[in-house]
Amino acid sequence: MFRPLLLSTIILLIGQVAQATDYYCVEGDHIDSLTNKQGGRDLYWVGKGGMGSWYDPANWAATSGGAGGEFIPTAMDNVFFDANSFDGPNQSVISRDQYAYCKNMSWTGVTNNPINFGMWVLNAYGSVELPENKVGGISELRLLSPDQNQTLLTRGFHIYNLLLNGTGYWILLDTLSATNVYQRAGEFNSNGKPVTTETFFMLNDDSPRLKMGNSHWRITRNGSLSSSLYSFSIGPTATVDAGTSLLEFTNTLPTYITYTDVKFHNVLFSNPEGTASLLSDYETAVDKIPKVSTFNRIEMRNNGVILGENVIDSLIFTTGKSYDLDAAHAQTINEYFQLVGNPCDSIKLRSTLLGRKAVVQMNGGVIRADFVQMRDQSGVGSTQFLAGGNSANLNNSNENWVFASSPEYIDVGVLGKDAVLCNQNSITLDANTFNFNEKYLWSNGSTQATLQVGQAGTYHVAITYRAGCVLYDTVKIISPDEFKLSLINDTTLCSKQDLVLDADLKLSGASYRWQDGSSNAQIVVNQAGKYKVIVELLGCTITDSTTVRLINLGALNLGRDTSINETKPLLLDASKTGSRNYLWSDNSSAPTLLVHTSGTYWVEVNDGGCSARDTIVVQGCPALRLVSLGQDTTVCDNKPFLLRAMASKEAQLLWQDGSTKTALLTSIPGTYWVKAFKDNCFSIDTLELTFQQCIFFKAFTPNAFSPNGNNANEAFRPYINELVQVKSYELQVYDRWGGRVFRSVDLNTGWDGSIRGQIAPQGVYRYWFRIEYIDDRGPGNKLVQGEVSLIR
Repeated sequence: MFRPLLLSTIILLIGQVAQATDYYCVEGDHIDSLTNKQGGRDLYWVGKGGMGSWYDPANWAATSGGAGGEFIPTAMDNVFFDANSFDGPNQSVISRDQYAYCKNMSWTGVTNNPINFGMWVLNAYGSVELPENKVGGISELRLLSPDQNQTLLTRGFHIYNLLLNGTGYWILLDTLSATNVYQRAGEFNSNGKPVTTETFFMLNDDSPRLKMGNSHWRITRNGSLSSSLYSFSIGPTATVDAGTSLLEFTNTLPTYITYTDVKFHNVLFSNPEGTASLLSDYETAVDKIPKVSTFNRIEMRNNGVILGENVIDSLIFTTGKSYDLDAAHAQTINEYFQLVGNPCDSIKLRSTLLGRKAVVQMNGGVIRADFVQMRDQSGVGSTQFLAGGNSANLNNSNENWVFASSPEYIDVGVLGKDAVLCNQNSITLDANTFNFNEKYLWSNGSTQATLQVGQAGTYHVAITYRAGCVLYDTVKIISPDEFKLSLINDTTLCSKQDLVLDADLKLSGASYRWQDGSSNAQIVVNQAGKYKVIVELLGCTITDSTTVRLINLGALNLGRDTSINETKPLLLDASKTGSRNYLWSDNSSAPTLLVHTSGTYWVEVNDGGCSARDTIVVQGCPALRLVSLGQDTTVCDNKPFLLRAMASKEAQLLWQDGSTKTALLTSIPGTYWVKAFKDNCFSIDTLELTFQQCIFFKAFTPNAFSPNGNNANEAFRPYINELVQVKSYELQVYDRWGGRVFRSVDLNTGWDGSIRGQIAPQGVYRYWFRIEYIDDRGPGNKLVQGEVSLIR
């Protein structure tokens, strides 16, 4: 059913609505034009005098200060409140029991404040400004725009219910104060501005998005997980960009619940009373996959229950409080876990189910714990889980927790570290341990939780807890003149010696940071360099540095005894020791000495108590060859030839082509040389390489002959190169029965195919010949066997 905003005349026909001009109807949060959707108007409030109803056309004009009578604003109209809107104080803009609509709302230059701005439900389809005065109130402000870059300027005006229902993008321009904030869609950017609301809900409607920047959000209402009454809730389709914001819960029973993977920056449960509940849950009807909340830091000053899977960089629990960790899901802590009680009031750390262990998972990071009553806890990971020497392992129910203190643990007490006034006029000492009904007594008689001090001195406080236990603590406040650091002056260090640099100021809580990242008050050095330390104490810093020179006596090495070439002097170098004082055998004092002649030379190094001496014997170059290539050589047929240099041990070679290996492969005739260097001496050898066409032994033996008188192939014998010198020769021929039929020792005399003067029958005969010869490769011999056919 449509509910009219303003209908002066409307005709209802069966099945249709009669035509009208510029009238609008709404259903729920949606608005539609009944007819020709014309552009929006600019409407000015002119409701002067007394009570002004939003729904009275007489209060709306088309111009500033103009005559009233315009139709009341629709979702397309911009509304303005300005200097001409009110003619006296305590006038009103009232919307009771009806919806009000506008696009953009502006309050600029309004006079005659205060104005009573009392709205029931305001539906805004654009940016909204609210009046400066805080008279009246808005029961419900709905931001419905689908557009980007919409703004909200509240000027401190309190809104009971703020609903972000549009798909647009809203930017908060100043403080937001609300009772309830519901975000169903779009993006809300708190833009670094403070937000205070009793509850905040990101509902599972249309993927709402929240950007927090560096805003400080305060959630002030209690809740109950068992009753599904939450202070802060993030739905399954929501996304959050927490930036560097602080999310603070200020009441005694706050409840945080998320149904999606979400990351927040810092979360603080600041009320020391009651119990905080934090749950990372999942939507049972959807995926049943646990959702993970990730935090940079969580600090709980009240009792706490942590449920679901959470990843926390730093988790801080408070003295005297009880904390229950989920027995069904592990809590991952990345960097820092603090649970430090005191002798009067310990911390209780338990599992949500008796007898079933809750898991804390840490790989690296620091645990600072003591005075903890621990039950049903399991430590998982590479971190050493140290619960503190004053903690109790209840019923021996804990696993992988060691009930001892870390050697690095420093108890800085309730008042913290000793402090320096620096340039401050005063320092606030805080003894509050966030326990109910604790009482304070300072050394000056003050009974407040904090003490403002402006002078150096030692201050004491006694804190009395409800059981009558008294905890005492002391802190030292020092003046800037006392906060000084003095390392040793620049110094010299001998090699293989250690030097301790001590920056310890003997001040509780002082931290140290050296140039290499180490954090001890003292460091041991054995290398040259500039060493710098920064000491910090509660924000005050001092710096000092010293330079260490290293005399490296092991680097004093003139080398092994050597030889010298008189044409090339030898440089002796002792500078690598880093010394400033040298004495050579010729009484010179430079770091180096240039030697031209043979002799014995020594140097002494003496600097800063470090001393050393080294000696070297230098001889002249010996009159002997360091390398040999052998005799001049002739090789055959331009085949590559490998020249080999026979060099003295440890000599370095250099051929004329720049190569440095022991051999050189070449196929080019010419003169070749190689140099050998050793101990500043060198020698050279040359070789003449010649290539020629060489004569080699090669034999040709026919496999048939025909002695038939035609002067062709008349005799059988082997044929060889005529230039080969024959030393001896023998040829023998045998018939098939092994009988010798021919023998000759003359290379030119062959078998004519006869046997003892008779013609030998046609057939195959066996032969062998043996020859000794000399060719260009030198002496050689050959034995050749085969068969020859006699053809008739």
